[in-house]
Amino acid sequence: MFRGFILFPNDKVKGLVGSKVQIEMKGEKSTLEGILEIADEYLNLHLMNTTEIVDGKKVRALGSVLVRGNNIILVNPVNE
Repeated sequence: MFRGFILFPNDKVKGLVGSKVQIEMKGEKSTLEGILEIADEYLNLHLMNTTEIVDGKKVRALGSVLVRGNNIILVNPVNE
């Protein structure tokens, strides 16, 4: 019998607020990297100081970005 606790994905992502994260999205060949400002119950995310990464290289600065939750494949914390 499992006696631990269950952590839902939105709780885990909300715990990353204030941290740098990388976001992979459906149908995109690029990754977004920025500071997670807000995450809601639908996993819509607001990133600040966002950059676009293509083939491991930062290609352009995007600034403030809103990402719709149903377009997200992966949210990965960045260890600096």
